[in-house]
Amino acid sequence: MDVVYFIDSRTRNFRPLRISIKSLRKNISARDIYLIGVKPEGVEGVEMRYDDRNKKIYHNARNKLRMAIGNEKISDNFILMYDDVYFLKEMKELPYYHLGKIKDFVEDKNKRTDFISPFWRNVIRSMNRMFPDGYFYESHSPIIYNKKKLQEAFEKKSKMGRSTLRTFYCNYWKVGGVETKDFKIYKKEDFDSWDKPIVSTRTTTETTKMLDQIEQMI
Repeated sequence: MDVVYFIDSRTRNFRPLRISIKSLRKNISARDIYLIGVKPEGVEGVEMRYDDRNKKIYHNARNKLRMAIGNEKISDNFILMYDDVYFLKEMKELPYYHLGKIKDFVEDKNKRTDFISPFWRNVIRSMNRMFPDGYFYESHSPIIYNKKKLQEAFEKKSKMGRSTLRTFYCNYWKVGGVETKDFKIYKKEDFDSWDKPIVSTRTTTETTKMLDQIEQMI
């Protein structure tokens, strides 16, 4: 199975990407790596050029996914990976991770601070109407997509209302999965006691300390 990374063409710090790829190669079985956006010098992967400038983040992600779907060399099932995500333990398979039921994120008191903005408020309520018993898959983790199923999800999603592609895809195709706490962490002290096989970081001074530790682990 191939791996696809989205790389912002405006990025200048590629250390997280290098460490992410190194962690991936050590801990999961994967075929080729495709970098959609830009390929930094000395980084493993097949480059697929894309200019992120003057476009919204969502539009860039959508366009890059469509590039992956249209590339015949990329495997029918592929892993969508991110340059701020790292594998910390060997994984024989990659499950679909969710944070619990969508309906449990409708009320503010049940949300993380990530999901209380007006944007998330509207999107979560819309997804809850689509999938009243559905799961919320915004776990900041890699995900396996199937090209044909992803293309159909693109087409159906636009007709059914506001939603994130990840949560729509997983509920539309009823992939099930494993409930987890969010893999995104913000402080090194949280990482020191972290026992999950995956972790996602943010671009802060704390991240530099965590990257040093992750690099030592892999």
